[in-house]
Parts: sequence; C-alpha cells; structure tokens
Amino acid sequence: MTASPPAPSGTISSGWRPRRRAVVLLATTALAGLVAAGGAWWSAYQVHTALGGLGARAGSVIADPLSGRVRLTDVVSAAGGFRMRAGAISLQGGFALVPAAAAADPLIVNDVTVDAGDLAFRIPRIEVSGGSVSEQDLRGLFAKDDGDKLGSRLARLSASRIAMPSVTVESRHAGETGTVVYRDIVLTGVTNGVVASATASGGTVEGGTSASRVKGTFGPVSVQGADMPVVARFYTETSDSGATPLTTAYASFALDSLQLTTGDDVEVGIQKIAGSDIKLRPPTRPFSALMAQMGAAAETAKASDTAAQRSALAELLQSLAVGSIELLDTTVDDPDKHAETPKPTRGRIARATFAGSAAAHSMAFADIQLMPPDGRLTVGSLSYEGSFLDGRSGAPASGQSAATAIALRGTTIKMADLVADLPNDSAPTERLRFGLKSSSVVGSQPVDGVPAAWTAAVDHVTFALPSTSADDSIKTLIAMGYKTVDLSGTTDFDWRPATQELKLDNLTLSGADMATVKLGGVLGNVGKDIFSGDEALVQVALAGATVKSLSLSLADRGLANRLLARQADQEGKTPEDLRKAYGSAAAIIIPGFLGGSPQARTLGNAVARFIAKPGLLEITATARDPQGLGAADFMAAAGNPSNLLEQLDIKATAN
Repeated sequence: MTASPPAPSGTISSGWRPRRRAVVLLATTALAGLVAAGGAWWSAYQVHTALGGLGARAGSVIADPLSGRVRLTDVVSAAGGFRMRAGAISLQGGFALVPAAAAADPLIVNDVTVDAGDLAFRIPRIEVSGGSVSEQDLRGLFAKDDGDKLGSRLARLSASRIAMPSVTVESRHAGETGTVVYRDIVLTGVTNGVVASATASGGTVEGGTSASRVKGTFGPVSVQGADMPVVARFYTETSDSGATPLTTAYASFALDSLQLTTGDDVEVGIQKIAGSDIKLRPPTRPFSALMAQMGAAAETAKASDTAAQRSALAELLQSLAVGSIELLDTTVDDPDKHAETPKPTRGRIARATFAGSAAAHSMAFADIQLMPPDGRLTVGSLSYEGSFLDGRSGAPASGQSAATAIALRGTTIKMADLVADLPNDSAPTERLRFGLKSSSVVGSQPVDGVPAAWTAAVDHVTFALPSTSADDSIKTLIAMGYKTVDLSGTTDFDWRPATQELKLDNLTLSGADMATVKLGGVLGNVGKDIFSGDEALVQVALAGATVKSLSLSLADRGLANRLLARQADQEGKTPEDLRKAYGSAAAIIIPGFLGGSPQARTLGNAVARFIAKPGLLEITATARDPQGLGAADFMAAAGNPSNLLEQLDIKATAN
C-alpha cells in the first residue's frame, strides 16, 4: 500500500480537516479554562482583599469559574464587643462565563451568629433574592469602625426578598435571660433598608430568672413599612441635642394569639396585638445605658438611683411615639395553687389601647372583668390621658426636685360603670355589692413635676349595707332605714404662685336621701416646697401656712329628720320635741362657748334655725388680717375660743 502524495499547496485534504477542527476546539477549551481559572482566582482575590482590609477572616474562599459564585466558610468578624460569625456565605462574584441572567442565584448565608453584648442573634440560614453583593456591600457587612454605623449599613440593603427559616434572639441582663424564636420569616420589597412587608408564621418566647420563668408561644406576625435603619439608630446611636425628629419605624404591625405561662402556672393570653405609626429617634444617651440605669434603680432604694431611673424613663419617652397599639381579648387565669384553699380567678380585658408620645399620651381599657369563685367585678371603661414637660431635665440640680426628670404637664383619669358582687369572707351569708357610675381626676399646672391644680369627681358610689355588720356607723344607718348608700362628690383646688395661696374652691360630698356638705377655703403663705416630694420640706411648708378663709355649706336631704326620729325613739320622745330642745340648746351653748360676742350669737342662731327647720346652713369665716391666721394664733385660742373669734369676720345663715 503506497502513501498518498501530499496535497497541493493551498488545499486541505479530507483527513486533515477533522484533525484541525479538534486541535482548534482543544485550544479554545484550554484558553477558556485558563480565562475561567483566572477569573475565579480574581474573584477569590477580591474577597480575600476585602476581608483582610476589614480585620475579618474566612476559613476558605472558593470560586466557581462557570457561575462566578464565591463561597466563604467560617467567616468571623469582631470589634468593640460586637462579634459576628457565619458558617458559610454564598454570593455572586465579579467574573462568570455564564451570563448573570442565566446563573442568577440568591445570596445565601448559613449559620449566622451575632453577639452584641446583652443581645445575641442566631440565624441558621439567610437567603437574599433580587439583590446584588459588591465589594462595598461586603465591606459594609463586616464593618467594624464607628464611621459606618449599623443604621447606615442597613440603609444600603435592597432586595426583592429575604427569607430565614428562623431567628433566635437571646438577651441577658441583671440575672435575667430571655429567648424569642421567630419561625419562617420572609421580608419582601426591601429598599434602602425599608421593608415593605415582613411576615413570620409564629414562634416561642421564654424569659425571667432561674427562680421565675415565663414561657409561651405566639401565632402569625406581620409588619408593614419597617424602617430597619431607624430602628437600628434608636438602639445603637445617640443624638447630641435630642432634636432629631421622630421618624416612622413601623407603619403597622400585628401579632396573633400570644399565650404565656408563668412559673406559678398563671396563664396569660392575648388574642391579637396590632399597632400603627410607631416612631423612633436616637436618645441623647445610649439605649443600653438607659436600660442599665432603670435596672439599677429597681434593685436598690437609693435616691440617686431613683432619680437616674426617672431621668432614663423620661429619655425613652422623649424618643418614641405611638400612633396606636391595640390589644384584643386579654385574659389572665390564676390557679392560686400556693393557697391552702385555692381560689382560681380569671381576669379579662376585652380591648386595651395605647397611643401618643411624651407630649401627649393615652391608654384606655374597655370591658374589664375579674371573676373569682362565686363572684364578679366588672368595669365598663378605664382611661388615662397625660402629657409631660421636657423629660430630659435629668437628675436633681441646684436644689431641683428629682420629679423634674419626668414632669407631668397634665393628667386625666376616668372610670365608668363599675359593678361588683363578691363573697363576704367575714360574713358568709352576706354579699359585698357595690358600684360606681363614673369618676374622674384631672391634674394640671405642674410645679416640679407635680400638678398643682386638681379637679376630681365621683358620681353614684353605691353599696349595700350588710345587715350583720359589727360597725356602729353601719348599724346606725340601717336603724335609720337605709339599705343602700349612694354617694357623689367633687373637689377642686389649685396653688397660686403669684399670691402663694392654696385655694380649695370646692370639696363636696353628697348622699342620696341624706345631705350635701360643701367645704371651701384659702390657705396663705404656702410655698412651692409643698410639691417637693420631701416629707420634711412639706411639713415645714404646711407649718408656716396661714388660714385666710373657710366656708361650710350643709344642705339637708332627709338625714336630719331620720336622725331626730331615731334619737326620739330611743329617748321615748317625739321628733318635734327633740327638734325644739336641740334648737334651743344650740342658741345658748354655741354663743356661750365662743364668748357671747355678736358673731357668736349670729352663729348660734343660724344653727338653731337649721335644727328647727332643716334646709340650708351656710357659714363663712374670714381672717381680719389679710395675711391670715397662723399656727400660733390657733394655739393661743386653745383655752379661750373668743380670742380667735375676735380675729375673724363670721357670717352664718339658715333657710
């Protein structure tokens, strides 16, 4: 067999063409491999450079030349008490043979542990979709200097979806530990750190001390409009002046079915918790320091710690605002298991709401029920409204009261429709039945954090008189024909700094089918020390006070006739006979006791007329000295009341 002659120059034989194509393909593949290897090496080099420059380290960095993905294992970063560890991170590198659109995979971080002092976070897996990780992002993730705070780093985070199978939050403070586990967390629409929507399927909670633990579960959680940078700044940053505006941290949130059990087997349940428009701003002092101050005060009775606690609380109140928070169907079941004879009790609040800020805040409760064995107490509504002055005034300075650390500008408390029907342990055959139609307390015009003007009212406090009572006053009322008592009252007083006066405009107590008593008066030389909160200073302030005027009004509504009828029955006389006798005695005894002056006779005659024909008795006494009568004046008149009467202008009428 002879060899074929070589092909003429410029031509390719049929046998050479396949071999040449194979060589070209082999060369192209080899070149692509070299390029891919170089790209993978370059991606790994970039990651190593970024980690090294930040003081972080990774056990290994592996780059996939086809997809361009880079996998980091055992990544650790620590600085300033903050430690983060990730078992593995998978992200897209800067080089890939396969186009990004074809190889798009989520960023995956496994086994994340973040230790930040009193708080620790554990996340088994984080999956980020619809986002990209650059070298700058990586630097931000492991940043350790204060020049790039957590809030700023979170503000650079954007992704269409972030999913985590669970997040465990562990807290440690002052001997107490707590653990909260969230399940199936999904964040969607994350733009510059703001989460459009976040959900969790539920979770568990546990906390307390070794001697007293609380455990529980909760159902689905949803959050809309969560601004993570704002939240991070509240916990990790401070504001020099406190003038940073409040910013919405959560547009709305909801949590279903919270169930808690204490170490004493007390069970607490809340059907739903919902809130909206929660605003935050960084406090002027670190959040951790504020919590430490409040914790220290709770463990000691030192005045300095108490002042610090009030200052810390005021700081927190100034740093948050709540549009609304609502709790639906809250129940508490106490088995009373430590009692010799357990008496299980159930409590329920149908609805509770909270709203406001330090400037103006409120809380309200509707349909409150307390259900002990064989009894029931209900309250239709209970509410509180208040406001604070500048809560950042801090601890006492220059003689200021500690109360200025959290100064009330005004407060209003209201209650309505209280009804009780309870067993009477001291008299098993009797029931304790009482009620209240409405009540209110309003405080305003603060001095050193204590309202100096108060108005209060109670309407229709009713209670049944127990027939077996051993109390003499109750026995007397029953003997006069009363089976129930119905009381109402008001009070209105204020301190006037310009004149250093404490004025009682009205103190009224009235009983249905009984009487109405009204008191009034003005005290002079009352300084602001009366609001200091210091018992010694208050006593000194009251000791120096003077009486400028007093007034008494008594309107009979049936009590006088019942008293006379009972007394007449006991003495075997008629009510009319006693009326004449008591009236005549008053006209003689009162003037005689007071010295027989014209003013004394005026007073005695008015009382005598009231006894003879009960109606309205009005008495006023005004000091002739504009400065009023002091303690020395009253002491001097102890043995001779006429001396005191000479220093007063008395007016008395009866009709």
